[in-house]
Amino acid sequence: MLCGHEKKFIYLKTRKTAGTSVEIFFERFCMPSRQFHESRTTKQIISETGIVGARGTLLIKPDFYNHMPASEVRTKLGREIFDSYYKFCVTRNPFDKIVSHFWWDSRKVPDFSNDPFSKIRHRFAEYVSQGFGGFNDHFIFMVDGYPVIDEFIRYEYLSSDIEQVCRALDIDISVELGSYRTEFRKRPEHFSEYYDSATKEFVEREFTWEMDRFNYTLSG
Repeated sequence: MLCGHEKKFIYLKTRKTAGTSVEIFFERFCMPSRQFHESRTTKQIISETGIVGARGTLLIKPDFYNHMPASEVRTKLGREIFDSYYKFCVTRNPFDKIVSHFWWDSRKVPDFSNDPFSKIRHRFAEYVSQGFGGFNDHFIFMVDGYPVIDEFIRYEYLSSDIEQVCRALDIDISVELGSYRTEFRKRPEHFSEYYDSATKEFVEREFTWEMDRFNYTLSG
């Protein structure tokens, strides 16, 4: 979560969407320049320039933090700032997003990435069938069931959509976008190959809003 007072923006960080890379890109505009240090983790930083929410393992939840719900951000910033600042987040094809969740959660178990893909596909189906619900990010970018976002950066068009946000905020786009947390998906298969009819239907139900808004499909 970021809030930049000079450029008047709020970044709401969704999950498994290159959120850390995008967050770090815009983080420098939320603190005095001499304080910026690029890192995948950070403590909460609050200054006259803005707010950088804490990210990483949190022993004590600070006021502003990773994947913070829009409703809570609004309460803590106040309606005047929240309503008037330019708000954006990143969205991603849900079929791809859930495969990313699958590999992220799989880091907690012994490595199975060298198994035949048929076994991995079966493991994925079991993962989905456990009812992983709650992996959509509506609570992050919606309040009372309505989106509060001025611009969605699409994961599939990350660079061009970031440029569009930068133009809206009058931000220099010469800064290079970093890459973080990309090492967990260890297989080359396209995300569509993970799905059968049951898992496909489950994801379509879970992400109806995204499917309708962005015309996402299993093929891309």
